[in-house]
Amino acid sequence: MSRKIKTIITERYREQPEVTLEGLFPEGVWEHDKVDDNGAAHLKAAVLGPSEAVPVRDGRLLLGTWQGIALVE
Repeated sequence: MSRKIKTIITERYREQPEVTLEGLFPEGVWEHDKVDDNGAAHLKAAVLGPSEAVPVRDGRLLLGTWQGIALVE
């Protein structure tokens, strides 16, 4: 698995969180991009955090009706 992939839990997963994150942190405009070309990835990781805890019962994720899990790179 890529080290850039982060996990998020949102009640509005149908709104395409990757589009929202791209709007907040566009590619190629950060000073860090001149070195490693991954400045936006660092900012997205800082906002999303490294992990999420999801309760499980009887082998199933306990998510609400409108909740979902998305892996974003």
